[in-house]
Amino acid sequence: MKEKGDRSIRILLADASRLTTLGITQVLEHEADLQIVGVAVDGEDAVSQAGTVEPDVLIIEAELP
Repeated sequence: MKEKGDRSIRILLADASRLTTLGITQVLEHEADLQIVGVAVDGEDAVSQAGTVEPDVLIIEAELP
């Protein structure tokens, strides 16, 4: 169980499909130690957001434009 004050894992999702990012978000939002900090729709957006939100993990589509 997560202790108060523990830091969650910050995740940036990058996928061109809105349906995919919604599905992943719905699954991950139930995990207390995971936090979606951004959703990018293409590679340029992912790079821009990564510099701003500073995620711990980037989940990215393999063929992202």
